[in-house]
Amino acid sequence: MDCFPYGASFTEMTSTSSVHPILVIGAPRSGTKIFREILRRHPGIVGPTYELERVWCYGNMDRYNMPLGPDDLSSATSTYIRNYFDRLARKNPGKRIIAKSTLLPLRIPFVRTIFPQAPILHIVRDGRDSACSIRDRHREPLELDYLLKHRVFPPLREAPHFLSYYLRYQLGKKLKRRTYVKTWGPQFEDMAELHKRYSTIEVCGIQWNRSVMGLHRFFYLLEEGPFLQIRYEDLVCHPTDTLTRVLGFLGLGCGSDVLEKMLDDVSKGQSGRWNSDLSQEDMDLLLPHILEGLTAFGYL
Repeated sequence: MDCFPYGASFTEMTSTSSVHPILVIGAPRSGTKIFREILRRHPGIVGPTYELERVWCYGNMDRYNMPLGPDDLSSATSTYIRNYFDRLARKNPGKRIIAKSTLLPLRIPFVRTIFPQAPILHIVRDGRDSACSIRDRHREPLELDYLLKHRVFPPLREAPHFLSYYLRYQLGKKLKRRTYVKTWGPQFEDMAELHKRYSTIEVCGIQWNRSVMGLHRFFYLLEEGPFLQIRYEDLVCHPTDTLTRVLGFLGLGCGSDVLEKMLDDVSKGQSGRWNSDLSQEDMDLLLPHILEGLTAFGYL
């Protein structure tokens, strides 16, 4: 594979892209979706309503939902990803392109290599709340209507990888009488072992902690380009001040009527849910796995 390390030569090559998409990133169930949808209501911002995992994994479909680094980049992969956003920009002249991902926190050098000047918005949420919400997803079935609704199908050339993944899940569910999704969210090389060794709430905590600490490790790369971090709790509890700060960072303005529309359905309801959703036993199991991330991001 024609691979390039993270360094000046490859960064210079990729910086020729005329499009710098707004990238909303965060650990799973940290508010990336609602954050993206709020920003998409701005008249100057457009973007897909689904995650672009099949785009980011072009040429690496065997790494679907897994960490990616510069060694996973080929010139074809980088070109494909940049061209995808270039096409979106051509279809929407005068608009800023936005995309969100819960996998990019595990791929910071990868994404900064492709888009060294893309504004990155990181939304972080209390890991106890995120773990509660991740557990909800682990318990939900992965059915075809869900996949269609969320438009996660890859291009035809990558369809064999996707279909293999989906069929393996369905077969495993039937053989093991499994009614929940064991493979939801970020995946790691030791995922099977984690499920054997730990309870579901612990696996959820590990997914959250590895995501936020993966990002934390590469803060220096994030800050080489435009980067802003916000808290989910600030977005839902102080939405006007938080969004004004975000729009200022992006160099976008709007009137009070637009701001009100953007924040129309923001709710505080999901902040602090761990207090009622997690038992003491859950907390005893979970806390050792998320302590590092809670401390690093100021939640303890």
